[in-house]
Amino acid sequence: MPMYEYQCTECHHVFTRLSGLNEDVSTIECPHCHQMKLQKLFSTFATASQGHGLSASSAASSNCVSRGPFR
Repeated sequence: MPMYEYQCTECHHVFTRLSGLNEDVSTIECPHCHQMKLQKLFSTFATASQGHGLSASSAASSNCVSRGPFR
């Protein structure tokens, strides 16, 4: 289940919540003021990697082949 970030339009409290893909925003309550006037925020996700050399995304964008620890 994906995690989404919401902001209350009444008290401006920002919080995250595990939500279904098709969950209606109007059914979610602000945990701070209990209003149901929320806005889904656009947020990016983060990735982490270990090792040396180019990351998979930089290798793909530069058309280079990365020789990682798995040969």
